[in-house]
Amino acid sequence: MCLMCELKSETKYLHVRLMHSKYFQAMLRGNFSLEMYLNELFGLEVIYSGIESKIQKYKNTELDFIYENYIYKVSWIRDDISYFNHEKFNPKEKVIEKAEKFKEAFCNALNKNIVESFGYLYILEGSALGTFILKKHVVRKLNLTNDGGTKFLSNSQIDVKEHWANLKDYVNNNVSAGFKPSVIEEAINGFKIINEMYAAI
Repeated sequence: MCLMCELKSETKYLHVRLMHSKYFQAMLRGNFSLEMYLNELFGLEVIYSGIESKIQKYKNTELDFIYENYIYKVSWIRDDISYFNHEKFNPKEKVIEKAEKFKEAFCNALNKNIVESFGYLYILEGSALGTFILKKHVVRKLNLTNDGGTKFLSNSQIDVKEHWANLKDYVNNNVSAGFKPSVIEEAINGFKIINEMYAAI
Protein backbone atom coordinates (compact mmCIF):
# COMPACT_ATOMS: atom_id res chain seq x y z
CA MET A 1 0.00 0.00 0.00
CA CYS A 2 1.29 3.49 -0.86
CA LEU A 3 2.33 5.81 1.97
CA MET A 4 -0.46 8.31 1.32
CA CYS A 5 -3.00 5.48 1.38
CA GLU A 6 -1.64 4.23 4.69
CA LEU A 7 -1.61 7.72 6.18
CA LYS A 8 -5.26 8.20 5.26
CA SER A 9 -6.21 4.81 6.68
CA GLU A 10 -4.23 5.08 9.93
CA THR A 11 -5.38 8.61 10.75
CA LYS A 12 -9.00 8.36 9.58
CA TYR A 13 -10.42 8.02 13.10
CA LEU A 14 -8.56 11.14 14.21
CA HIS A 15 -9.73 13.10 11.18
CA VAL A 16 -13.33 12.06 11.88
CA ARG A 17 -12.91 13.12 15.52
CA LEU A 18 -11.59 16.51 14.38
CA MET A 19 -14.51 17.14 12.03
CA HIS A 20 -16.93 16.24 14.82
CA SER A 21 -15.32 18.70 17.22
CA LYS A 22 -17.50 21.42 18.71
CA TYR A 23 -15.79 24.09 16.61
CA PHE A 24 -16.20 22.49 13.20
CA GLN A 25 -19.74 21.39 13.94
CA ALA A 26 -20.56 24.96 14.97
CA MET A 27 -18.98 26.19 11.73
CA LEU A 28 -20.99 23.83 9.56
CA ARG A 29 -24.20 24.76 11.36
CA GLY A 30 -23.45 28.45 11.14
CA ASN A 31 -23.60 29.08 14.88
CA PHE A 32 -19.94 29.83 15.58
CA SER A 33 -18.70 33.24 16.70
CA LEU A 34 -16.04 35.67 15.50
CA GLU A 35 -14.22 34.96 18.76
CA MET A 36 -14.05 31.25 17.91
CA TYR A 37 -12.79 32.00 14.40
CA LEU A 38 -10.13 34.36 15.75
CA ASN A 39 -8.94 31.72 18.21
CA GLU A 40 -8.42 29.38 15.26
CA LEU A 41 -6.56 32.04 13.28
CA PHE A 42 -4.26 32.90 16.19
CA GLY A 43 -3.51 29.22 16.76
CA LEU A 44 -2.74 28.73 13.07
CA GLU A 45 -0.52 31.81 13.07
CA VAL A 46 1.61 30.25 15.80
CA ILE A 47 1.90 27.00 13.85
CA TYR A 48 2.61 28.43 10.41
CA SER A 49 4.95 31.21 11.53
CA GLY A 50 7.06 28.65 13.37
CA ILE A 51 7.21 25.93 10.73
CA GLU A 52 7.62 28.26 7.77
CA SER A 53 10.64 30.00 9.26
CA LYS A 54 12.08 26.54 9.85
CA ILE A 55 11.31 25.32 6.34
CA GLN A 56 12.96 28.41 4.88
CA LYS A 57 16.24 27.41 6.51
CA TYR A 58 16.25 24.15 4.55
CA LYS A 59 15.95 25.83 1.16
CA ASN A 60 17.92 24.06 -1.55
CA THR A 61 18.69 21.04 0.61
CA GLU A 62 17.45 17.46 0.57
CA LEU A 63 14.20 18.82 2.04
CA ASP A 64 13.25 20.17 -1.36
CA PHE A 65 11.77 16.97 -2.75
CA ILE A 66 8.92 17.30 -0.27
CA TYR A 67 8.79 21.06 0.18
CA GLU A 68 9.90 22.53 -3.13
CA ASN A 69 6.32 23.46 -4.08
CA TYR A 70 5.26 24.51 -0.60
CA ILE A 71 3.12 27.67 -0.59
CA TYR A 72 3.83 29.93 2.37
CA LYS A 73 0.59 30.79 4.16
CA VAL A 74 1.37 32.74 7.33
CA SER A 75 0.90 36.08 5.54
CA TRP A 76 -2.65 35.06 4.61
CA ILE A 77 -3.43 34.26 8.24
CA ARG A 78 -2.00 37.56 9.43
CA ASP A 79 -4.01 39.44 6.80
CA ASP A 80 -7.16 37.70 8.04
CA ILE A 81 -6.43 38.73 11.63
CA SER A 82 -5.71 42.30 10.53
CA TYR A 83 -8.94 42.43 8.54
CA PHE A 84 -10.90 42.19 11.78
CA ASN A 85 -8.63 44.76 13.48
CA HIS A 86 -8.02 42.22 16.23
CA GLU A 87 -4.23 42.14 16.40
CA LYS A 88 -4.60 42.73 20.16
CA PHE A 89 -7.18 39.97 20.60
CA ASN A 90 -6.30 37.62 23.45
CA PRO A 91 -6.75 34.03 22.26
CA LYS A 92 -7.36 31.26 24.74
CA GLU A 93 -4.18 30.11 26.44
CA LYS A 94 -4.98 26.46 25.77
CA VAL A 95 -5.30 27.10 22.04
CA ILE A 96 -1.89 28.76 21.89
CA GLU A 97 -0.36 26.07 24.11
CA LYS A 98 -1.51 23.31 21.76
CA ALA A 99 -0.47 25.31 18.69
CA GLU A 100 3.01 25.68 20.18
CA LYS A 101 3.05 21.96 20.89
CA PHE A 102 2.24 21.13 17.26
CA LYS A 103 4.84 23.58 15.98
CA GLU A 104 7.51 22.13 18.25
CA ALA A 105 6.65 18.56 17.26
CA PHE A 106 6.89 19.49 13.58
CA CYS A 107 10.23 21.26 14.05
CA ASN A 108 11.61 18.42 16.17
CA ALA A 109 10.73 15.99 13.40
CA LEU A 110 12.55 18.22 10.91
CA ASN A 111 15.62 18.23 13.11
CA LYS A 112 15.50 14.49 13.65
CA ASN A 113 14.72 13.34 10.13
CA ILE A 114 13.43 15.55 7.36
CA VAL A 115 11.22 12.87 5.83
CA GLU A 116 9.41 12.21 9.12
CA SER A 117 8.22 15.82 9.19
CA PHE A 118 5.89 14.95 6.34
CA GLY A 119 3.59 13.36 8.91
CA TYR A 120 2.75 16.89 10.08
CA LEU A 121 2.73 18.46 6.63
CA TYR A 122 0.23 15.79 5.59
CA ILE A 123 -2.24 17.22 8.11
CA LEU A 124 -1.74 20.85 7.15
CA GLU A 125 -1.75 20.40 3.39
CA GLY A 126 -4.61 17.92 3.50
CA SER A 127 -6.76 20.36 5.43
CA ALA A 128 -6.75 22.72 2.44
CA LEU A 129 -8.99 20.29 0.54
CA GLY A 130 -11.95 21.25 2.71
CA THR A 131 -11.39 24.95 3.18
CA PHE A 132 -13.73 25.99 0.37
CA ILE A 133 -16.62 24.40 2.27
CA LEU A 134 -15.69 26.16 5.51
CA LYS A 135 -15.19 29.47 3.71
CA LYS A 136 -18.82 29.53 2.59
CA HIS A 137 -20.00 29.25 6.18
CA VAL A 138 -17.56 31.90 7.45
CA VAL A 139 -18.52 34.36 4.70
CA ARG A 140 -22.23 33.87 5.37
CA LYS A 141 -22.03 34.05 9.16
CA LEU A 142 -19.65 37.02 9.38
CA ASN A 143 -21.03 38.89 6.33
CA LEU A 144 -17.69 39.02 4.54
CA THR A 145 -16.89 40.03 0.95
CA ASN A 146 -13.98 39.77 -1.52
CA ASP A 147 -11.98 37.26 0.53
CA GLY A 148 -11.75 39.73 3.41
CA GLY A 149 -10.95 37.72 6.52
CA THR A 150 -10.78 34.47 4.54
CA LYS A 151 -7.49 34.57 2.62
CA PHE A 152 -6.28 31.45 4.39
CA LEU A 153 -9.49 29.59 3.59
CA SER A 154 -9.42 30.83 -0.01
CA ASN A 155 -6.02 29.34 -0.92
CA SER A 156 -6.19 31.82 -3.77
CA GLN A 157 -2.69 31.22 -5.12
CA ILE A 158 -3.01 27.52 -5.78
CA ASP A 159 -5.19 24.89 -7.40
CA VAL A 160 -5.68 22.86 -4.22
CA LYS A 161 -6.57 19.56 -5.87
CA GLU A 162 -3.67 19.74 -8.32
CA HIS A 163 -1.25 20.76 -5.56
CA TRP A 164 -2.39 17.82 -3.40
CA ALA A 165 -2.14 15.37 -6.31
CA ASN A 166 1.42 16.50 -7.05
CA LEU A 167 2.39 16.20 -3.40
CA LYS A 168 0.95 12.68 -3.26
CA ASP A 169 2.97 11.67 -6.30
CA TYR A 170 6.15 13.15 -4.84
CA VAL A 171 5.78 11.34 -1.55
CA ASN A 172 4.65 8.00 -2.92
CA ASN A 173 7.53 7.94 -5.37
CA ASN A 174 10.31 9.27 -3.14
CA VAL A 175 9.74 8.11 0.44
CA SER A 176 11.17 4.65 0.96
CA ALA A 177 9.16 1.93 2.70
CA GLY A 178 11.50 2.05 5.67
CA PHE A 179 10.26 5.51 6.60
CA LYS A 180 6.54 4.63 6.52
CA PRO A 181 6.14 3.66 10.20
CA SER A 182 7.81 6.80 11.52
CA VAL A 183 5.93 9.13 9.15
CA ILE A 184 2.63 7.53 10.18
CA GLU A 185 3.58 7.78 13.86
CA GLU A 186 4.32 11.50 13.49
CA ALA A 187 1.04 12.06 11.62
CA ILE A 188 -0.93 10.36 14.39
CA ASN A 189 0.84 12.48 16.97
CA GLY A 190 0.14 15.63 14.97
CA PHE A 191 -3.53 14.80 14.56
CA LYS A 192 -3.88 14.22 18.29
CA ILE A 193 -2.38 17.64 19.04
CA ILE A 194 -4.54 19.40 16.43
CA ASN A 195 -7.60 17.73 17.94
CA GLU A 196 -6.58 19.13 21.31
CA MET A 197 -6.14 22.61 19.87
CA TYR A 198 -9.56 22.67 18.23
CA ALA A 199 -11.19 21.19 21.31
CA ALA A 200 -9.83 24.19 23.23
CA ILE A 201 -11.52 26.68 20.89
